[in-house]
Amino acid sequence: MITATFGGSGASRGGQVLHSASELRQFLRSLPATRGDIVVTRTPFWDRAPIWLMILVCLSLEWVMRRIG
Repeated sequence: MITATFGGSGASRGGQVLHSASELRQFLRSLPATRGDIVVTRTPFWDRAPIWLMILVCLSLEWVMRRIG
C-alpha cells in the first residue's frame, strides 16, 4: 500500500487512496496531458565554476613554472 501522512486523510478531502502501483499507473494515465511553458535559461560564460577553475589552474601552473625556471 502506498501511504503518506500530510496532516489528514486525502480520501476525506475528495482525494484517492492508491493501494498498488497499477492503480497509480491507471490514475496517472487518466490525467489530461497539458503542455507547460518552455523555460530557457542562459548562464553567462564567466558564471561557470569550471571556467574559473581552469583559469586558476593555468595561472598556478604558470606561476610554478616561473618559480622553477
